[in-house]
Amino acid sequence: MSSIRGRVLAGAIVTAGAVLAASGCAVYMLLRASLLGEFDAGLQLQARSLAAMVEAHIDGGRVRYHPEIPEDWQGMAYVLRGADGGIIVRSAPAVAAGLVPGAAVGVVGTLRLPDGAPARFATWTFAAAAEADEAVPGMPAPTIKVTTARAADGIELALSRLRWVLASVTAAACVVAGVVMGWILTRALAPLDQLAARIATLDDRSLGTRLPLPEQRELAPVIGRLNALLAGLDQAFAKEKSFNAAIAHELRTPLAGLLTTIEVCRSRERTPEEYREALAACQAMAGELRALIERLLLLAKLDAGLVAIS
Repeated sequence: MSSIRGRVLAGAIVTAGAVLAASGCAVYMLLRASLLGEFDAGLQLQARSLAAMVEAHIDGGRVRYHPEIPEDWQGMAYVLRGADGGIIVRSAPAVAAGLVPGAAVGVVGTLRLPDGAPARFATWTFAAAAEADEAVPGMPAPTIKVTTARAADGIELALSRLRWVLASVTAAACVVAGVVMGWILTRALAPLDQLAARIATLDDRSLGTRLPLPEQRELAPVIGRLNALLAGLDQAFAKEKSFNAAIAHELRTPLAGLLTTIEVCRSRERTPEEYREALAACQAMAGELRALIERLLLLAKLDAGLVAIS
């Protein structure tokens, strides 16, 4: 037999868990997008700085690039290409990691650095720094395509901790919601427990008792119907008692006459004619008893629905 308290409690916990899980996923996605956005902005700043370290010289319509990358940048992963796609300079980590330009400008991808750390990389195109007097009429300004990568293990660790925290908070919130809902349901269903205890004290001797209307509106119809049922049972029992008394009276009269006739016959010797008269009287009284019993059986069959009323 299912429990209302259990079903409501389970539904509340599932609903709270679903809402908290959805909220946690939304928070996680927003924070992840924010962290990655800041990280990618740093990638773009790094690419812009690398592009600024390359000078372009135009000699006879040809562009020559002169990178001036400081030594402290050599440990980074980057590849710089000219407008013709040729490599201007690239770092050793970029070679080891197989860093290649993205399929499109601004596209961010993931890879593994030589030390195994996860990284994100992206490609941007910048105008190369060139002397104004070297410009050739009709020749487009030289550009540099920079592909650079940065280790993202810090972000991965932060996101992993965030997932753990959100999962823990969701689980703890579900437990707390279950405890609180259990307490609320116990308080809310206490009137039902009290009503059940009150009903358990009723018997056939207390059918005249009427239950007071509760303060809870939801229980008022139940109490009203129960009081109406008790009133109907009280009337039914009263009619049954009255009927039983009437039946007892109806049965006692012919039985008393029958016993009296038998006792008078046995009081002394009588003539055959007197015995015949006494037996005839007994037979008549027995017939009355038989007719009364048949009527009682018919009533019982009618109550049981065994006989159709035409």
